[in-house]
Parts: sequence; structure tokens; C-alpha cells
Amino acid sequence: MESRSLSQILSHDNTDAIRGVLALGIVVFHVILSQNVSPIFNLWGGLCVAIFLILSGYGINESYKKNGLEGYWQKKYNKIILPLFIFVCSYNFVWQEGSLQNCIEELLYIKPTFWFVFHLLKCYFFYWVVVRFVRDEWRSLVFVIGAFICLNTMPHGLNLEPEQSFSFLTGVFLSKYKKETESLIEKRWSSVAISFFCVGIVFAVLRMYPPIYELKGTIIYSYLLMPFRLSWGLSFLLFFAVLNLWRVSILKILGKWSFEIYIAHIPFYYVLCDEGINIFLVYSLMAMAFFVVYRRYFAKVLNVATIAFLAVNALFVAKYSARAVPDYYIPITLLYMCGLLAFIVYVLPWLNKSKRIQKWTVITGIIAFVMMLCLQYYFDPFSIRVDRWSALYFPIQNMLNGKYPYLAQTHLGGYGSPFPVWQLFHVPFYLLGNVGLSFFVCLAIFYFVVFQMYGRHVITAVIPLMIISISIWYEAVVRSDYLSNMILCAVFVLWIGKHLNKEWIDRHSIIIVIITALFASTRLLTIIPIALLLFPYYINMRLKKQICLAAVFLLVFIITFIPFALWDWNAFFYFKYNPWTLQTRQGSPIDFIIFIPLFIILAKNWKGSMKLYCRNVIIMLAVFLSVSLLHRVYDTGNWDLFSSDYDITYFNALLPFAVLCISLECKVEEKTILKEN
Repeated sequence: MESRSLSQILSHDNTDAIRGVLALGIVVFHVILSQNVSPIFNLWGGLCVAIFLILSGYGINESYKKNGLEGYWQKKYNKIILPLFIFVCSYNFVWQEGSLQNCIEELLYIKPTFWFVFHLLKCYFFYWVVVRFVRDEWRSLVFVIGAFICLNTMPHGLNLEPEQSFSFLTGVFLSKYKKETESLIEKRWSSVAISFFCVGIVFAVLRMYPPIYELKGTIIYSYLLMPFRLSWGLSFLLFFAVLNLWRVSILKILGKWSFEIYIAHIPFYYVLCDEGINIFLVYSLMAMAFFVVYRRYFAKVLNVATIAFLAVNALFVAKYSARAVPDYYIPITLLYMCGLLAFIVYVLPWLNKSKRIQKWTVITGIIAFVMMLCLQYYFDPFSIRVDRWSALYFPIQNMLNGKYPYLAQTHLGGYGSPFPVWQLFHVPFYLLGNVGLSFFVCLAIFYFVVFQMYGRHVITAVIPLMIISISIWYEAVVRSDYLSNMILCAVFVLWIGKHLNKEWIDRHSIIIVIITALFASTRLLTIIPIALLLFPYYINMRLKKQICLAAVFLLVFIITFIPFALWDWNAFFYFKYNPWTLQTRQGSPIDFIIFIPLFIILAKNWKGSMKLYCRNVIIMLAVFLSVSLLHRVYDTGNWDLFSSDYDITYFNALLPFAVLCISLECKVEEKTILKEN
């Protein structure tokens, strides 16, 4: 047989073709598996997975040797995480008619439908941790320990992951010890391949021996499955080398789409048993078309900010259209999302082409501003089934009349949670007879600050994005103060960002901390964006100054509550619906196991870029709000996301930062536009 080196076997063209074979093999394997044929005819499913994992481990380590960990997670996000997230959500929204429970259980890996993707992501994560934090001489040992732990754990009570525990690691080691394996394979290529094949046969026979087969589904059985999968995986990988698969163009094309082929067909496995192969293929091809459209037209534009903007607005449209026209809420939501995306991709860049167009954009923004104001006054606030405005209005009314504010009920019978500073901020608007006017003041300040900092190219992107967001119109019409709070928080962040450097932060640290404490005394959620901005500077300060600033923050925060606590001690601390309880009742302290590491990572990697900072704020807020919502869902057992039990408008907190992040893309093209003009 022709001699081949490891580099030839695992060349880019060859591995693409091999992945094409693997993708087809897994689809055919699932078709045959559904027919309940003898196990001897469906052995290659695990074999295909093993080869795929070996190739992934090899490729990831080769990439590390060339580029280090630069852009490591960005690549995984673009190629794996985001496509899987979008597909799972879309599948459950369309095919499963909005099954929130199924969607969440898939994404949290409670269900093993996409077990291979989650196993691969766990391998990538473990690789990143080891390479990032373990010295080179200890890495091999840590890798082996990690694989051994995987071998001895069984997620969902299945052997699927344990039997592949050493496959990814083998690929890593083939790359890590490339010189040693190169000489062995090049000199004894056929002997090595046949040896691995024979080892696989031995373990295949052992696993079918009746006394041993009775152990199927146990960890002990995994000790036979793992070497069987791995040895045959290596053997067939080497045999593939002499087939010159790279010459078959269709296999190379399928290989480039292998990940999408796997995801597209796997959730329709049930169709094979219930409705037959033809329907299964139709559904799978439709799902594959979804991925083709996504990769060709949307993959490059669907960044975190755009997804957040689309998702928040789509969630709102879906909820209320499901109530108004339950038979048509899915197409209505999809059309609205397509319209928003088309606007961002095609219209928004066009708006920055000339000063004349930008002028009309500003005029349109002013008209929309006035229309929002008119709509707010048009609707009787007492007829609106949203009580955020009255959660401010009646407590302020009590306060100015000498009554304890937090005992006041809203017009819907609830209780208000705004902290002291937020109540005092709204006193002037209360005196004007409408606390909802704060939205327009905060929005006007936001527009002004954005224009002052970034100029006309950014503001003429911010304004239309705010106009086309139905969630923002909702906030304005129902006189909600929630978005006003986050917009004002974004203004403060932009003000700091204008001067952002270590020396300026050091000189103004006391005033910044005081303002931060005052923001904390509006809503606790505002701490997240501010802390993400300041944390990298705070941790580099002297310990003495860190303690001093923390003390100042706590002192100012406590001082804002003292008058209300002294006013009615029992009501402030022991009343069931006091503001502190209402703002902290969702979620669980154990969630901070997720929040704290994520916060530290996001706070340290925005690298002085306001666009990256806004992206990280979106991620942190989205995770925080989603986890809190999930706790509420699991506690109540109500999986209807559109139920009145849940206030999905909490996610509107993402909008100011999503709008700003999308708009800052326009600044990148500013020099080109100026040259053209």
C-alpha cells in the first residue's frame, strides 16, 4: 500500500472529504437504526463520531500551535454555539409550536438530542482551560485525567459520551506529538491501521459476549466501548488516506457542511419511526436549507447586538400577537424579525450615505418622539394593565402627603419597588402630573450624549433603531420607567467612556463611586453595566483605595435608604412587599456560581472598545435575566412564557446597549463615507 504521512492524511482537503463521508454515514446510520435491524449492521455510528472527534482534536491543537488562543471562542461562537442556539429556538418555535420547556431543556442539555454538539463543546472548553491555565509539561497528564473522568461519567444514563472520552484527546495528542507519530505512520502505515482494526474486533467480540452484554448501560461496559470506538476510528481514518477522497468534490462540499448536516437531521429522528424516510428527508432538507440561508446571508451580520435587538422585539411581538391572533402569531413574528433584520442590513448603511438623508432621519426621529408623547397622553393610564407608572406615582403621592411611600398600592393592586433615588428623581414629573415623562427626558439626553460623543453617523443609526423597536414604543406608551432607568444608566456609562483612562478614573474615583451608588439606589440592575465598565480599573488600584471606594459606595447607598427606614422601621424591613424584597426575590444565590466568573471574563476582555463593552453588557444582562426567569419558571411549573405571570419586558434593558452597539458599526465606515462625499 502507498505510504502516507500524518500531514497528508490530515491535510485540509482530505479532512474535508472525510467529514463528508462521516456526515453521510451518520445520517444513514440513523435511518438504519430506526428500522430495528440487527446491531451488526449499524456499528458505524460511533465510528463516525470517533473519527470526527479525532479530527476536531487534531485541528484545534494545530490551530493553537499557529495562532495561540486568539479568537478561540469567537470561532466556536460563530460556527457552533450561535447556529445551534438559533436552530433549537427556531425548531421549537415553528415545529414544536413555541415549546419553551423543550427549548430550554435542549439548550441546557437536559435532553440529549444534540449530545454530540454538547460533548464537543465540553471538549473545547476543557482544552481551553488546560491550555490557558496549566503549564505545558503538565498538560498531557491533565488531558488524560479529564478524559478518564469523562469515561467514568454517564450524562443522561447513556454510554454516548463515555465511549468517546478519549477520541478528542487522541486528536490533540496526534498533533502535540506529531513528530513521533509521523515517523511511525509513514514507515508502518498499513501495519498500524490493521493493528487498530484487529484491536477493535477483539473489543467488539467481547462487548457481544452474553455475560458482558448484560452490563450494557453501565460504566463498566464503557471500558469496552471506548477502545472499540477509538481503535476502529483510528483504523478507518488511516484507511481513508488511500482512497483519495479529496478528489471527490461532493464529499468536500458535504464536509464543509458536516456540522449543519448533523444538526439538521437529528431532531427529526422521531419522524423516521412515525412517518417514514420520505418525510424525514423532506424535513431534514428544509432544516438544511435554513442553515444554507443562515450561513450565506445572515452569519456575518448576526452579531450579539443584532440578535439581542431582534430577540427582545420578537419576544414582545410573539407574546401579544399570540393573544390577539393565536393562529397567526408565528408568521407575524417571523415577518417582523425579517423586517428588522433587513432594515439593519440594508437600510441602516444607506441612511449614512449623505448629510441630506441624515437630516431627514433626524426629522423623522423628532416626529416619532412627538408621536410617542401623544400616544402616551392618548391612553388612559388607569386602563393600561401595566402598573410601573403607578408604582412610582402613588408612592410619591404618599411621600408628599406625609404617608409612608412603600405602603401605597398600584392601580392594579400591587406594590412598588423603585428605590429612594428613583422616587426622588421622579418628583418633578409627578408634579407635572405624569411620571412617564421621564422616558422622554432620558431619551433626549441619550440622543444628545451620543451625538456629542460620536457625531452624526452614529446618531442617525441610533434614532431609526429606536423608532423601529416596538418594545421601545411600548415602554413609552405605558409610561414605564424601566427603560428610562437603563437609558440613563447608558448615558452615565457614555460620559465615563468619553474620558476613559486610568489617570482620569483615579482622579475622579470618588465622584464616580458616589454616582454609581446613587444609580444602585434606583434599580440594582443598573450596577451590572457600570461595574463591567469600571471593574478592570478597580482591580488594578491599591488595596487601600479599593477598600476606601467600596466603603464609600456602601455608605452612600445606605444613606439613601436611612430616611425611609427611620420613617417606618417595621414596614421597611418586615413588610412582605418592601422594595428590597421585590427587587431581589427572583433567582437564587447559587446562580452567582455562573454570574461571577462570567462577569470577570466579560469585564476584562472588552479591551477599551465601547462596541465590545456594549456587547459584553448585553451578554451579562441577558444571562442574568434569563437565569432569573428560568428559576421562576421552574418554581411555578408554568412553561407558558407568554403567561401574565412573567414580565418579559425585563429584557428591554438590553435595548439601549444593543442599539448603541449596532450603531457604532457605522462609525467604522465613517472615513470611507467622508471620502466619497
